[in-house]
Amino acid sequence: MSILTCKHSPHLPDQETVDTPHGSYTVYRTGTSRWSYFRSAPSFLNTFLSEHHIDLIHCHTYAAALVGSLARNRFHIPTLVTIHEIFDDLWYRLKPRWNARIYRFIEKYVTTRSYDHIHVPSHYTKHMLVNRHQRNTQKITVIGHDIDPSRDPYAINSNDIHDRQTKLGPDRYKVLYYGHAGASKGVHTLLRSLQTILPHHENMLFVANITASRNRDTLIQEIHDTLPEGSYHIETGMDRDKLQALVMTADIVVVPSISEGFGFVGAEVSALEKTAIVAHSGSLPEVVSGDIHFFEPENSDQLSETILDIYNNQTTNTAISTYNVSGNARRVVDLYTKIIEHTI
Repeated sequence: MSILTCKHSPHLPDQETVDTPHGSYTVYRTGTSRWSYFRSAPSFLNTFLSEHHIDLIHCHTYAAALVGSLARNRFHIPTLVTIHEIFDDLWYRLKPRWNARIYRFIEKYVTTRSYDHIHVPSHYTKHMLVNRHQRNTQKITVIGHDIDPSRDPYAINSNDIHDRQTKLGPDRYKVLYYGHAGASKGVHTLLRSLQTILPHHENMLFVANITASRNRDTLIQEIHDTLPEGSYHIETGMDRDKLQALVMTADIVVVPSISEGFGFVGAEVSALEKTAIVAHSGSLPEVVSGDIHFFEPENSDQLSETILDIYNNQTTNTAISTYNVSGNARRVVDLYTKIIEHTI
């Protein structure tokens, strides 16, 4: 397997081979950003394909899909593209109007190129492709993402959980959000709810683990400016074990996304058997299970009511996931074989 990607850091080598228990793969890097990758990757890939025998090209990003479609037309190599999510008109709510028009055009252009097959991680994304971009449903396969098997509530180090509880306060009722600060994540809906709740519930603590993203500093400042002092705790990323311990200390996890192509947070929280409040949007209803409470996306009043109902033990709910949390990587490999053998 060979992987062509961009070089986000000057500390990364242009080429390296990675050994794993199941074999090795080689990573080739070109360009330093999305746009420089798109400028340099076609030439790199043309040279690479002229010198190597390749049975299948699998594209995982929009830039890669454009490059892959060009290579497919020139070298006639079977090409699979993974399309994670379709925003379509939602771009106009996430970006300034002119930028939204550009993003929407790029999205439509990429998703309508000629590929041998399309992989999507949810039925939601498949529905969007068929109904918004008129893609042939027979050329689309839905395969969800695998969830790390370490997402097991009984396998997490109890000392890590105890340390998090001690740091955050064992007597505080913890409402957790974790993810990035992008507009599609709906964090501002949660903040509006917390502005009405936290002043009247001093034992409640909002815990936010905000990963690296363009608007992270702005969101952190907004939390400081709008929520009562002492009512929140902010983290800016942590390793897997600490994050899982953090999730296990929470009383409620909130997933307020406006749209999700798969919904990793919802799926991971479900695997950890935590109570969660989830926006009924995108693929989230497909991937969550257990003690899940849905609310209408961007409805801060309904979200506030749901938080307080759970806080006061006045509501119960159960959702059943419709996808398999493991074995999906094997299904992708099986899809490779079918495309190469022209049996799909």
